[in-house]
Amino acid sequence: MGEDKFLRVLWKYEIERINDHLPKKTKTLSNLLEEEEPYVISRDGSNFLIDKEELNFLASFIPKELHKLVRLPIVLIRRLDLGKGVFTIGGGKLESFIIHKLLKNTNAAFSEYKDVDLPPYIYWPHVVELRRRFKTVITIGFGVSKKDLSDAKRFLRGY
Repeated sequence: MGEDKFLRVLWKYEIERINDHLPKKTKTLSNLLEEEEPYVISRDGSNFLIDKEELNFLASFIPKELHKLVRLPIVLIRRLDLGKGVFTIGGGKLESFIIHKLLKNTNAAFSEYKDVDLPPYIYWPHVVELRRRFKTVITIGFGVSKKDLSDAKRFLRGY
């Protein structure tokens, strides 16, 4: 394997380690609202605390009947393989709808979230706007293509 490929593989493996702060499992908005000190467990085993004020804002923003479906924190993944400043929205169609609704990218009602066709990504200026308002219910990770990641793991197992 050439030096360039080795460095690319090593770099992609390191991205996996950078994401240790991301949640191992998410929780529903309704579950987090019930907790005295809301948190999720991160991939490295530490507690990732969720701000009550942010939860209360989302609880007032999102219809109550959807609280049991919304998974938090919503992870925005900086996808290095998709181009400069591109972030995919983790979760499902509802979480993607929430992000776009917070950014005022859609006027659709929450009852229509399953039928609205919105891009599964946003750009850096959107992330800045969201992070100014939400420090804990939205978090950022880094990603690479699955092929590059499996190449990195396969290569590093050989050493």
